[in-house]
Amino acid sequence: VERRDFASGGVEAAAHGVAILPRNERWRPRLADIVKARPVLPPDQQEIAKTFVRDEGDKAAAARLYKDFPENAAARERVGSLLLESGDATKAIEELKTAVEQSPTPANRYALAMAYAKTKELDKAEPLLAKAVQDEPRNVDLRMSFGRVLRDEKKYNIAAMEFYRVAQLKP
Repeated sequence: VERRDFASGGVEAAAHGVAILPRNERWRPRLADIVKARPVLPPDQQEIAKTFVRDEGDKAAAARLYKDFPENAAARERVGSLLLESGDATKAIEELKTAVEQSPTPANRYALAMAYAKTKELDKAEPLLAKAVQDEPRNVDLRMSFGRVLRDEKKYNIAAMEFYRVAQLKP
């Protein structure tokens, strides 16, 4: 195994360290220092966080890395998604609300709407999905989710129209 100077090697060395020794605790403190030193979350740090999830199933460690970037909407969205995947929809909502405020993309709105749906707050999920569908009218997954929320709110006629549009888009 090639040995690298972790202290001076920066993110590349950290990524290498995580890749070859994902369970070695001596790498983690330095890795966190390197990730914190960056003002935004570039793709290489995203890969490091993904490594935690992929190699160890450690969503909490990945979320901690992403949380170090509160001004980065993508990082906030990822923290929210990890929390949602872990079953903590209430905490996910807080992260995802911030992500939507920072970057109101259809993807961020969808993620927040799904968190609201998990907590049975369908009245909050509906307008988020409506706006996401308005922004991406040909997105079948968005329309299906919107239709399901409308159905669950017992707005059957509007839900049926959404499902009909899905059938038109993807026969």
